[in-house]
Amino acid sequence: MEPEELEFPAAVRRAREYDDDYIMGGCYRDGTWTSVDLTELELKETRFVHCRFERCSWRRTSFYGCTFERCEFVECHLGESYWRDTELVGCKGDGCTFRGARVKSCRWSGDLLRYTNWNESIWERFALEQCDLRQSALCSARWKEVQLDQVDLTGCELFKTTLKGMDLTGCDLDGITLSEGCGELRGAKISPLQAAVVARILGIRVEGLEGEERKK
Repeated sequence: MEPEELEFPAAVRRAREYDDDYIMGGCYRDGTWTSVDLTELELKETRFVHCRFERCSWRRTSFYGCTFERCEFVECHLGESYWRDTELVGCKGDGCTFRGARVKSCRWSGDLLRYTNWNESIWERFALEQCDLRQSALCSARWKEVQLDQVDLTGCELFKTTLKGMDLTGCDLDGITLSEGCGELRGAKISPLQAAVVARILGIRVEGLEGEERKK
């Protein structure tokens, strides 16, 4: 049975005035909301379908068991937010900041998260599938038990983000920024073609692999 469909700003006002900044349940569909202050709200088992958030503040907001389907975040601030057991499916959040966010036990799929700021974030038991993070900042992030499946990391900044133990063979690593010596990749699993990308970063030309890469 679908949760009752509600008007989201009204739920936010109730949470602020009566419910200690807490929203429990509810289904919100096809809404567009601008400049809503959601700072430090706590949402649990709340569902959003085809909603658009413009210039909204989600700073230090917590999500538990929530779902976002085909939603769009435009110029939103999600810094220091906390995500647990929460799904993002087919969402778009290009250019948003997630700096210092913590994501735990989540699975996100088919999302466009290009040009986002994930610096100093923490990812734990986080699965990303068919997501686009091109040109995103991922510096000084901490990743533990992270699974990346067909994730586009083209042009991402990964300075001081340790990828040890991760399988990156299904990711696009072209143009990534690493520290001198590429220590971030130490202990990670990459493909022969990706090795050519890393060799370029180090200023090394691998003849056989360079030719194979051009055939892709």
